[in-house]
Amino acid sequence: MSPAPALAELQRWMKRALTDPRGAANAFARERRKRFRSLIPVQGALGPGDRLAIYGDGYFARLTDCLGHNLPALKNVLGDSAFESLAKSYLTKHPSTFRSVDEVGHRLPEFLAARPNFGPWKFLPDLARLEWACHRAFYADDGLAVDPTAVSSRPPSDWENARLVFSPSVRWIRLRWPVIALWREEGRWPRKRLKRLRPRTVEGLVFRNREFQVRAWEIPPGAGPALRALARGTPLGKALNAKHGAPPRRAGLFGAFFQRLMEEGAIERVIFGGARGAAARRRGRSSDGTNQGSSAGSGRSGLRTTAMR
Repeated sequence: MSPAPALAELQRWMKRALTDPRGAANAFARERRKRFRSLIPVQGALGPGDRLAIYGDGYFARLTDCLGHNLPALKNVLGDSAFESLAKSYLTKHPSTFRSVDEVGHRLPEFLAARPNFGPWKFLPDLARLEWACHRAFYADDGLAVDPTAVSSRPPSDWENARLVFSPSVRWIRLRWPVIALWREEGRWPRKRLKRLRPRTVEGLVFRNREFQVRAWEIPPGAGPALRALARGTPLGKALNAKHGAPPRRAGLFGAFFQRLMEEGAIERVIFGGARGAAARRRGRSSDGTNQGSSAGSGRSGLRTTAMR
């Protein structure tokens, strides 16, 4: 009679069996070592493999539910059956290695991009990328949000050398398909409307606002270079010049977009001044020695499913 396996060895074997993408019953059927097979007796009509499968199937059902919860638009576009098939294929290729189930879908956009013929819609990889960016923005580190009224009194000359610090939740995303509107409606478009969607390159900005709601905005045409320059720490005046910024005819549109970012809380701090301002930025304070931001609040309980719009 084979000796019983040590506890640690048994735990490793159980983990392999329960997380096997081909199913726990299949894993048990392939197990040749009697000392493991004999540990799980028949119980009524359920054999050892069937008993293991109860837990193994529950494990993958839970991961599939999490993927659907984090990527609701993708799930609604595909439908339950196709989404479950996608989840199974994905988890077979990329088994979970995280302690948190919220990280499981991090490679799903690239998984879809490598399978352009999966499903009838070519925009699926972009939709998955956008949803995952929104998911990560929601769980990003907390940051301060600048109070627009605290900086509105600054003269125009101060803004020329002002530098912006964006919220930790801000994500920049470039899409080949304009799927932001589809994401806002959680993928609940009729098939006729989905068929009318055509490829168009879009630059988007994703962030979590003061109310812990996730926003995804299309960046105005021509404003992308200026915003990226600002994110790199380029002074506002330089970022808006002819090299980086939007053409003059679009300056008003960019200004309105910038104001919305400030009001929604996508900008954490405004740092005024030249060398003094740069030194202050390294210290994490404004050039006049005071914190320019006001707290965006704390606590996210109960907001997750309703906030992502």
